[in-house]
Amino acid sequence: MVAAASVVLVTAVSVDASPSWARSRAAAASIVTVAGGGTTTAISNGASGKAAALGSPLSAVFDPHGNVVFADQNNNVIRVEAASTGTWYGQPMTAGNLYTVVGTSAGLLGPNGVAVDARGDLAITDTGNNTVDFVPATTGSYFGIAQMNAGQVYPIANGVTNTIVDGGFAYAAGLNLPDGVAFDAQGDVVVADTGNNIVRLIPATARTVFGKAVHTQAIYTLAGNANPAYSGDGGPGIAAGVSLLPFAGVAVDPNGNVVIADGGNSVVRMVAAFNGVYHQKAMTAGDIYTIAGDGNPGLTNSKKATRGEMDTPQGVAVDSVGNVLVSDAANNDIRVIPARSGKFLGIRVKANGLYNVAGNSIAGYGGDGGSPKSAELNGPAGLSADPSGHVVIADNGNNVIREISSSHPSLPAAAPARRHR
Repeated sequence: MVAAASVVLVTAVSVDASPSWARSRAAAASIVTVAGGGTTTAISNGASGKAAALGSPLSAVFDPHGNVVFADQNNNVIRVEAASTGTWYGQPMTAGNLYTVVGTSAGLLGPNGVAVDARGDLAITDTGNNTVDFVPATTGSYFGIAQMNAGQVYPIANGVTNTIVDGGFAYAAGLNLPDGVAFDAQGDVVVADTGNNIVRLIPATARTVFGKAVHTQAIYTLAGNANPAYSGDGGPGIAAGVSLLPFAGVAVDPNGNVVIADGGNSVVRMVAAFNGVYHQKAMTAGDIYTIAGDGNPGLTNSKKATRGEMDTPQGVAVDSVGNVLVSDAANNDIRVIPARSGKFLGIRVKANGLYNVAGNSIAGYGGDGGSPKSAELNGPAGLSADPSGHVVIADNGNNVIREISSSHPSLPAAAPARRHR
C-alpha cells in the first residue's frame, strides 16, 4: 500500500458557471497580474494574491471552477487563486485571495508542475523528490490502488531506480527531474521526465492507446530514447530523440494526442494517440511529429507552423477546441498554433500557422491593463486556457501569475479529426 501524506482537504464542488473575478476588471484583450508582485514571503491563507511574493512559479492552470492553481516552486507548496467566493478544495475562499491547497506538511521539494482534471483531482510533479503525486478530490480507487482518501497525497510514480523500462512498475520508474504534467480525458497522467529526456504515461485504466496495450500501476514511454537529440519524426515516439532540459511542458489535445515543448530543439512535437489526420498531417498511433518550429532558435511567425521559429519553448497548453498555446521562453512571448483560421485574442491567424499573441519580445515586467502583445514578460513557463479562451501564464522571471482576458473567444473548433484505429 502506498503511504499517504496529509494535506489540506480537497473536495469536488459544483462548477460556478461564470467564475471571472480577474476578467470582470480586465478590458477586452488585455493582460493583468492576478498573483504575485507583493513583498510578503509568508505562506498564509486568505491574503490578497497580489500581496504575495511568489517563489519562481513554473506552472499555472485553470481548474474546472475557473480558479487558478499553480506550483509555488521555491515555497514548496501548491496554491490557488480563488476566482469567486465559495468553498473550493475544502476551504472557504474569497475571490481574489490566495490559498495553499497542498502544504509543506506534504513534504514537497521544489514542485515544478501541477495539473487538474475535470473532477478536481490534482497531479503534481514533486521535482526535487523525483516523484509524481496524485491528490484525489473524492475517496475512491485510482491508478490500481484500492482506496485513496480525499485530500491525501499519493505518489503514483517514484524515481527510486535509474532504470527506464517501458511498461515497468511505476513505483520504480527511474524519474529524473519530472517537470510538466497533464491529465487526459480518461484520467491518465502524462509527465515530462526532463532529466531523462523522455515523456511518459501513467495510465489510470487498462486499455489500448498510443498503439500499445497499457495497464495500471505501470509506466510507459511515449517519446524519447533518453538521448538529447532532434530525430525520429514520423516514426515511433519511443525511438525519437527529444531534448527537454532544463524545463519542458506537456499537454493533451481534445483527440488525446500528447503535445510536447521540445525546448532544446526549439520545436513543438506531438505523439498521436490514434491513427488519424491532425495538424494537416496523417499520423500513426504512437508516432511523433513536429507541429511547430523548424529546429532553429529564432522568432519568426509563419502561415505554416513548421516554417516558423521559436527559442526554447517551455510550456504548452491546448484549449477546448484544439488551439495550441506555447510559452516561447527565450523570446519572452506567447505563441499560438491555431486550429482554424480566424481571430485569436484579436489577432488574425491561419490554421496551423505560428503567431505571437502576447509579449513584445523584451524581457521585463510591464503592460498590465493593456494589449497582451504590448506587455513585457520574462521567461514565461507553464500556461493554460479555459473554455472561454482566457489564458493564464506563469511569468516565471517576474515571479507572478498573469491572465489574458478577451472578448474574443477561442476560434471555433476545427473539423473533427479523421481518426481510425
